[in-house]
Amino acid sequence: MNKTKYKIIAEDFIGVTTELADLFMQEKYWQNYEDFIEYEDEEKTCTKYTDEGQEIFDSLLSDVENILYNYGIVHEMHEREDK
Repeated sequence: MNKTKYKIIAEDFIGVTTELADLFMQEKYWQNYEDFIEYEDEEKTCTKYTDEGQEIFDSLLSDVENILYNYGIVHEMHEREDK
């Protein structure tokens, strides 16, 4: 495992991890993706996940963060230590 840590500023780390998790969710559930989101406005420009969708997203987000961690890419406030 890579011991060097590449700390990424919070805004960028959160942006890339959430974008990747959502992309993976869209790819995995492509025909049913719309079932996991709700529109918050009449123009359908603002969305949020349903409760089930949020659980799926959170799981995928954790996977993305773990993959990046395995390559030494971490959030700037990262404190996790390997055992």
